[in-house]
Amino acid sequence: MMGPVSGDGVIDVNIDALEEFMQIFERLQALQTSAHGSVHSTNAPGLGKFADAVTVAAEHARLRAEHMARLKRLLAALRASERATAQVIVDYEESDNVAKTNMNSFLATLTPTTGAVGATDRPGMIAGHGPKEA
Repeated sequence: MMGPVSGDGVIDVNIDALEEFMQIFERLQALQTSAHGSVHSTNAPGLGKFADAVTVAAEHARLRAEHMARLKRLLAALRASERATAQVIVDYEESDNVAKTNMNSFLATLTPTTGAVGATDRPGMIAGHGPKEA
């Protein structure tokens, strides 16, 4: 599955939107915790020892264990997604900072400074050497 790609093939990543999305993980984990508590506390007491009661109690225990396992996998997936999203944010912020630093360095090489070779040259001069020879 491709991400958001513009016509020129550049992928646009909105770091602010990703940071807002990180808040969703907290809410989802709270819902998972609530569901875990509800399922964990369920039981089928007092059904008796007759055949159908034993069958129902066993089915209840099986379903409870299945739901608990799913909730455990859900929490693991939420945590992994949260870590991965946080890493994407860090990676893109670092990449953006490197790009800004590189651009500033590049622009600095294009801007003559006082005392730099060629900074005071006039038209018709070789940079830092004086007049061109004919």
